[in-house]
Amino acid sequence: MSVAFDKFMEQYKSIGSQKADGYTLDMLIGLEDAEKLEIFRLLQTELPWSAQWLFFVNPEKATVIARELEAKWRGDPYRRVDWLQKELIKHTGDMIFQDHMMEDYAHYIDKLRPAVVDSIGSTPTTEAKLKFLEEVILVEVVDYAVMAAIRNLLFQ
Repeated sequence: MSVAFDKFMEQYKSIGSQKADGYTLDMLIGLEDAEKLEIFRLLQTELPWSAQWLFFVNPEKATVIARELEAKWRGDPYRRVDWLQKELIKHTGDMIFQDHMMEDYAHYIDKLRPAVVDSIGSTPTTEAKLKFLEEVILVEVVDYAVMAAIRNLLFQ
């Protein structure tokens, strides 16, 4: 086993605040092929939170899995589908996922909305995105979501 694999497994098995620290590149660089397969399998169990790392390990397989889960999970008010959508935009360039992010926004519970606005804000700038951010500023009742929209609109 490689040093990277051992580091990954230590983090994967961690709990509490150590688990919240997340993965780092040094846990995924220098892996053997068999280790990559195992890590990919383990990362799938942590989706959507592990989306970024799943794409790092195997972008082609991650795209297939993320597309399937994005379609399945859309509209779930508690599941951070925006993390999958953001990675799909980044790796495929398909802006339909930005549209999905904006369409799905109203379904999220209030406490997740600011983070979803930030996810949308991190995607490429389009007219639709600018209009969405303006609309959040004008009509959203969740203060932190409004602040996130203002911040994302100002720093385009």
